[in-house]
Amino acid sequence: MATANQAPAIPKKIDVFTNDGKTFGEKVFFLELWSIGNTASQKTIEIKGEGQKLGPFKQIQFRFDKDRNYIYTKSDVNQGFDETYAGTASEYSISGLSTGSGKTVIRIGKTNNANDVAEQYSGLAERVQVKVETSTISGPIIEPGEGSWTSEKWANGNERTITGDDSDPEDVRFAVRQLDKDGYCKILGDGTAEIKGKGRFYVFKKDAQSALAKKEEYLWKPNVEVSFDINVDSIQSSDKRFINLGGCTNHFTDIDNNSNGRNYSVVGRYDEDGVGFKKETIHHLYDEYIKKNQKLKTKTWYNIKYRQTPIETDKKIKLEGWLDGNKIGEFIDEGDMTQDTKDPDSGADTGSLVKSGDTGALYYPIKNEKMVWTAGAYSGLYIRFSGTVKTFIKNLSVKEI
Repeated sequence: MATANQAPAIPKKIDVFTNDGKTFGEKVFFLELWSIGNTASQKTIEIKGEGQKLGPFKQIQFRFDKDRNYIYTKSDVNQGFDETYAGTASEYSISGLSTGSGKTVIRIGKTNNANDVAEQYSGLAERVQVKVETSTISGPIIEPGEGSWTSEKWANGNERTITGDDSDPEDVRFAVRQLDKDGYCKILGDGTAEIKGKGRFYVFKKDAQSALAKKEEYLWKPNVEVSFDINVDSIQSSDKRFINLGGCTNHFTDIDNNSNGRNYSVVGRYDEDGVGFKKETIHHLYDEYIKKNQKLKTKTWYNIKYRQTPIETDKKIKLEGWLDGNKIGEFIDEGDMTQDTKDPDSGADTGSLVKSGDTGALYYPIKNEKMVWTAGAYSGLYIRFSGTVKTFIKNLSVKEI
């Protein structure tokens, strides 16, 4: 099946109504209306607030990008599509589809694959109404530097693989670090990313280079909410096996034993019972507060959400977490979350770092040995996988709250 221009390639939620009572709502890459039978009949595409488009259209296809909605038409199935409309209208009415002996067929594509279509309707509807979600076009368009990000570009139909320390070639705001030697992050193009081995993942307001250059206009605020769906398909047979989903951090830098490693997160364990909160006061100094005695299962999808809300600068922050929509609890750190201030194995020592002035800090040096991190950072989130062999994630988002 031929499709129109595949460049406008993001999915949007549509609601479709036929005049004989058929309704459905789906998130799709494209919607297609066929007029079968009387190919010469005049069709009218009514665009709410913007007038009409008229013609003997045999095939009508809706496609989308973040700014606009597109309508492509053809009057002969053996010819190419014409771009009939490009704009921000969200409501459309198409009439004249099944006049005489004609029939109307409605198909949708849930991916950007021209051959991946599903028929939703075949009948005598003469008129079809289409409503397209307006959230991505009526609100502000998110530009680098603004306080939200989602993994919507993972669903653009383009498969690509990130290896080593690098960014998504189609979205420099998303970056990976510290993958296994033979590890990778493969974005499958259907909204899902497949990760081999361990890894750490970050989202910037612009890109990693701007963060390393300490451009403060690209700092994330410390009050953030992050979420994703995760399925750890397989894990190692020994050693620590866990995942973290956390808030803003400068952990992506390479300097050891300094405050760039600061982070609060939800931790979920696959090696023992334990879902709760984790604090990394500086690189290599960790403390966990388990709130739920549950061991996560492999080959199982979970939705995890984490939120942090500073209450008093440098003194108090509130942590909240959810697993599959159920709150796992909350914790308010007033410094007591940090237990040990020295680690004999790594050499990490918060006291020495305070005395040294923490000159390697990318932003906001440490001020006391049990620091409560209420400052912002250059990555809006921190994801860590340890002891994992293969993992899938999707629906990743971060936003300032």
